[in-house]
Amino acid sequence: MKLHLLPASLILLLLAAACGSDSNGTTAPEESPRPVACESTLRTCESRIEVANDLHVRYLRTFDLEEGNPEIRRAMLIVHGLGRNHQGLFTTGIIAAKDAASFRETLVVSPYFQAADDNPAADELFWTTGGWARGHLSSTAGPSPRVSSYDVMDQLVRKIAGSGRFPALEEVVVVGHSAGGQYVHRYASGNRVESQFPALRFRYVVANPSSYLYLGLERPDGEGGFAIPDLQACPDYNLWHRGLEDRNNYMNQLTDEQIRDNLTGRDVRILGGNMDIGTADLDQSCGGNLQGVNRYDRFLNIMHYMDEFFPGHGHVGATVFGVAHSSRQMFTSTVGRGHIFDP
Repeated sequence: MKLHLLPASLILLLLAAACGSDSNGTTAPEESPRPVACESTLRTCESRIEVANDLHVRYLRTFDLEEGNPEIRRAMLIVHGLGRNHQGLFTTGIIAAKDAASFRETLVVSPYFQAADDNPAADELFWTTGGWARGHLSSTAGPSPRVSSYDVMDQLVRKIAGSGRFPALEEVVVVGHSAGGQYVHRYASGNRVESQFPALRFRYVVANPSSYLYLGLERPDGEGGFAIPDLQACPDYNLWHRGLEDRNNYMNQLTDEQIRDNLTGRDVRILGGNMDIGTADLDQSCGGNLQGVNRYDRFLNIMHYMDEFFPGHGHVGATVFGVAHSSRQMFTSTVGRGHIFDP
């Protein structure tokens, strides 16, 4: 039988291809595996950040903050509401990113501000039911040192933006609905972390909160204008978190003027569902009611207030028609996605 021998040069090329080498005999570099997004609301996608010495806060994330991801252009930190359903908001963030065709380039992070009845571990901080939304220190019944809930967000931002593990990062978007919206509006007024990363764009998306931070003494007068309320009839209307008086530890590190400069100068998007006119879990205190009769009315009033007293402010208001008090519908709507992903 006659054998057909291959030329020696061809044999060398075949061997080089099998061994991952080029024609010069050098080894071709192996590509790093593409990071796989984690989309579970269970412990699979859960991590903890150390916010004080041996004290932690849980959060869900689509990509590991320790491992990083070179494809990420946007970090979306999405804050839960009064019911502390961080799993639901995490899923909403993922759905919104996919609907906007931005999932592969978006890191979704959902912090979990636990209360005592969430059964936190001994080394995990927790807050009073409403305290976390106002930036208060963690509960006196929990471990020490106590930490502001706003400081937790600061540390998450620093871990993402300052680590070098997300080298393509361009923007940080802090998003919140209902009590989470209260958190984000006040956080926009007081954080110092934005100024630490001048190369990044920051945006704050606030949806359907029960109340807003007013920067002066005036409140809606019910007739389309504004007036200073009777302090004896409503003595707490301008206290933190509805106003600038009697601020907490985190916010007291800034002057009134610095807070005003922050909230008027930063990119703040206010979204109001025009069907959000119920009163369930609505702040119906005297100070809350001065802001309007329901959440949608309060949305219209805060935008009118900013236009009246702070012309040139950075707030952008948008109505989401046909939506009531639903984070899923607000953030996956065309309007909601537009403000989160395509400013």
